[in-house]
Amino acid sequence: ILLCTGGLGPTHDDITKGVLAELFCPEMRLDERVKSHITSIFSKRGFPLYPSNLAQAEIPKCFETLFNPHGTAPGMLLEKDGKFIVALPGVPYEMIYLLQNEVIPRLKAKADIGSRVVRYLKTAGEAESVLSEELIGDVSAFLQKGCELAFLPGPARVTLRITATQSIENRSEELSRMADDFEQSISERIPGLIYSSEKEETLEECIGKILKQKSLTICTAESCTGGGLINRLTDTPGSSAYVLNGYVTYSNDSKVRELGVDEQLLRQFGAVSKEVVLAMAEGAAKRSGADITLSISGVAGPGGGTKEKPVGLVWLGVKTPDECFALRLLLTQDRLINKERSIMIALETLRRTLLGVKRLPYGLEKQV
Repeated sequence: ILLCTGGLGPTHDDITKGVLAELFCPEMRLDERVKSHITSIFSKRGFPLYPSNLAQAEIPKCFETLFNPHGTAPGMLLEKDGKFIVALPGVPYEMIYLLQNEVIPRLKAKADIGSRVVRYLKTAGEAESVLSEELIGDVSAFLQKGCELAFLPGPARVTLRITATQSIENRSEELSRMADDFEQSISERIPGLIYSSEKEETLEECIGKILKQKSLTICTAESCTGGGLINRLTDTPGSSAYVLNGYVTYSNDSKVRELGVDEQLLRQFGAVSKEVVLAMAEGAAKRSGADITLSISGVAGPGGGTKEKPVGLVWLGVKTPDECFALRLLLTQDRLINKERSIMIALETLRRTLLGVKRLPYGLEKQV
């Protein structure tokens, strides 16, 4: 199976289709469905339609068209002598759509890949080594039965992938039970740390469900993350039911003006401090009337750090109806990673707090 992405567009540097045609079947055919789709897109957007755009509807005759509803470049698939060549557009969301909805179903139908069951357990705020060695521990009994456990890390999050594969020792009908048993065993070892077992569900979607269930509202007060936190919370459809507003108070003056932070606190402790993020959370709650407030202030980098406050130092504030506390993080030298991890840890801290999970992300301690 050969998969390639990109080079299917209308410009002179898009050579993938031409090369594949030259190699396998120079004769082209016009796919009327793709032509109609392209014409409709350009008409709706009011763009001029050039011959090069319509040429995207021409497919090498021996290739099967993979219709792309999200763009103008269709994918293509050739099966020859038990081998597969797949060409997909390079735009990520178009490629992913075609891979999931067109390519994988075809390959599964044609290839003998055996039976398997996959489970995804999503966690945030724990290092993969801590999850593996300290929290989950020995899983050899499940591995011996034909299960696999993979740790898939991302910024401040790790997805655990359980795979049960059919073998001589187990039958296909046993796979779901094996995967269920493995999932239950892991869940019991890390209670409260799995935020979702749905592959596509996000942490902010889970938090939205909790806030709705508890009839709670939320607002944010952000400095170094520049509105990234409120953006993540509002990515979820229906978030207007619990998100009230967000304050982006990047400068000290804006912290004073928008949130009522005492200037004396800023002079004495600096913007990146426990005292200031707590004041930001309190001020945002008072002004918005929200039940929950998250605040963030940090040295995102790559410059601006000092010996006392190095690059990667971030303070998070959390205010709920029952408590107000701060967490101190020391992250990386990378600005964008620091922003992303700050957001993820703030969200996961909130989730655990709302659910009463005693262990906070990375084993951090509350500071009040």
